[in-house]
Amino acid sequence: MADKADDIRQEIRKGRQDIADSRSAITEKLAILEDRVQETVDGVKHTFDLHYQVKQRPWLMFGGSLLVGYTLGRRGGVSSTTADTSSEPSSHPQPQQSIVSEVRTQVKDDLATIKGAAFGAVISTLWAMAKQVLLPPAPRNNPEQNPVPIPTSKTMEDARYRKEVGEISSFGKS
Repeated sequence: MADKADDIRQEIRKGRQDIADSRSAITEKLAILEDRVQETVDGVKHTFDLHYQVKQRPWLMFGGSLLVGYTLGRRGGVSSTTADTSSEPSSHPQPQQSIVSEVRTQVKDDLATIKGAAFGAVISTLWAMAKQVLLPPAPRNNPEQNPVPIPTSKTMEDARYRKEVGEISSFGKS
């Protein structure tokens, strides 16, 4: 009879050890999962944070703003070639005048492109400044200002652990 009691005690110890091992494995996996989720959230936040992107990739952002400015300038502008081909006499211009008009048209087109790029850069800068002014940074967790403790991943993990232990201990009691 004493052998049976010792065998049962041994099985109980082994069962408790298995439960403890399972708990630690689950805790490790939850911590890894929490880290991955946090990295993903940070990545998404950085993707849409204009201020961060400008700090990390200034030339790319500058080039992008130039491209946006150029595109907006081209959409809003009137083509100078259609304005120059208004009613002129059908006499053939002299070769020197046609070269001058071509250069003038090219300069107008280039100036329109530069104007559009500058407009885009100004709009991008104003947008970044407006975001910085209108969206203040999130308040920092200062214990003196916040007397109520904020739950952390560790306290949440402890609560889950207590809940699991309660479920495990009540599992065998039917």
